[in-house]
Amino acid sequence: MSKPPDSLPEGRPASAITPLSHDEARLDDHAPPPKQGLSGCAWGVIGMLGCSLVVVVPFVLAMVMGLTSFNGILGGLQSIFSPRITASVMSSQTIVREILPKAELVTASAQLAKSGILIGVQQGAANACGYSADHVATGTIEAGVNLADLSEQSVVYDALTDTYTVTVPAPRLTSCHIDQIQQYNVTFTACSQDVIGAQALASYIAITEFRDDAIEGGLLKRAEREARLALRDLMTQFTTSKVVIEFAPPDNVYPISCQPEVPSAWSFDATANAWVKK
Repeated sequence: MSKPPDSLPEGRPASAITPLSHDEARLDDHAPPPKQGLSGCAWGVIGMLGCSLVVVVPFVLAMVMGLTSFNGILGGLQSIFSPRITASVMSSQTIVREILPKAELVTASAQLAKSGILIGVQQGAANACGYSADHVATGTIEAGVNLADLSEQSVVYDALTDTYTVTVPAPRLTSCHIDQIQQYNVTFTACSQDVIGAQALASYIAITEFRDDAIEGGLLKRAEREARLALRDLMTQFTTSKVVIEFAPPDNVYPISCQPEVPSAWSFDATANAWVKK
């Protein structure tokens, strides 16, 4: 048996202490432990689940009711967490330098293409740093008549034959431009390569050859024929007299677009018949 305590707890009289019987002590030893509450971590998990339900349930109801789709929900979430990339643009004021009157009647156009424009650059000792690049280009050459040069003296009426004779400027090229140029088969070396300069030279060669090929192919003659028909049909809308269209001698003047500037990094050596990089 255990030894009774030597003294009683303070504040409690001896009569308040009643020893337990043997059966009561045995029942007290087998009593269930007191229930413990949920820990703070468990309450946190429950809170997260509740917040998730608050967010998810409206979307589920919207999908069930047909108000939105799964892709629409994904798009909305993506716009929230991955906003699209935007750019701000600032531009200065436009300055008008010159306004030129245009009265060109474009009557013929040629679409041209050229492949295999090879630019080979020789540089370094024994061409150790040489490289080359092929190019394919497409362009458009247009021709027509400049009606801005017409005046009262350009129209002559013959009463005896009831004929209007209209003298218009000779057809000329009105525009030349490269639609597209692509570079391919570029060889690589350990030295620096000016592939942009090579493409600029290829573009210059392409547009000048397009211009010359179009003229040799009869583009101006086609423009003259079409202009004669167009002007005659136009004038017969206003008179029943006979109309004759004549053309002045050609001046062989090209517009600026048909006279491209030589790329600043290159010059042509007529003696060596080769392009030289500056």
